[in-house]
Amino acid sequence: MIDDVKGIIEKGIHSLSDAIPEIRKLSSYKNWKKREDAATALVEISKKKEEDIIREMLIWADDENPNIRRAASEGLRGVARRNPEKVLPVIVFNPGGLVKWLKPEEFGTISKTRNPIIALLLSRTIFVEKLGTGINRIKKAMKLSNLPNPEFKFYEHSFYANLFDRTMIKGIATEPLKATPKLKQEFEKLGENQIKIIYFMKKDKFITIIKLSDKLDISTTAIEKDIKKLKAEGIIKRIGPAKGGHWEVRE
Repeated sequence: MIDDVKGIIEKGIHSLSDAIPEIRKLSSYKNWKKREDAATALVEISKKKEEDIIREMLIWADDENPNIRRAASEGLRGVARRNPEKVLPVIVFNPGGLVKWLKPEEFGTISKTRNPIIALLLSRTIFVEKLGTGINRIKKAMKLSNLPNPEFKFYEHSFYANLFDRTMIKGIATEPLKATPKLKQEFEKLGENQIKIIYFMKKDKFITIIKLSDKLDISTTAIEKDIKKLKAEGIIKRIGPAKGGHWEVRE
């Protein structure tokens, strides 16, 4: 480990806010070695400040810069490798905070739209199932899935919802894959993108190579190469023609 990275790690353990800009700068480089240094720093700091650094990495995972997303992904996998049973949160950030009349302890018990016009418009789309039921439905869904209760944190101008899920060592949820122990062992030999391809094929057996390319942020050529390898391993197969057929993933 180079001295510069050691210095960043020591700084992060002492004061995370001082180290974050430097780690983020390392993450932004196209040079994979720089991103690897950033991921190493994130993992090492997580040993002392796990909750804070995981929250930061999850926010980075949605960054517009693909290099920062990759560094965050590597960091999260590093944390998962150290503790595969770790329950990692998915953080949903809502700018604007609570409406002024609503107290934090009343959150989820009272429903009143902030903007009735927008609420009415969205209620007519497929994006809203039933107005005023979201928070309680989230709690119920987590309970039914045997996952920890969601956490809600409130600040003056924003609030966060932390949703928890048990993740595999590669960073993809185990439940949607419904993998057998033998198949889970095979995952250890696969690359990150190959596992993600399996994941999305399980969610949508009709998914196209173009859509996979968009979701994974890699070229269609790279997707085709990974699919060829997965077929050779007997993990996936194509049922029917290129148009009109579907994917089948071995359980």
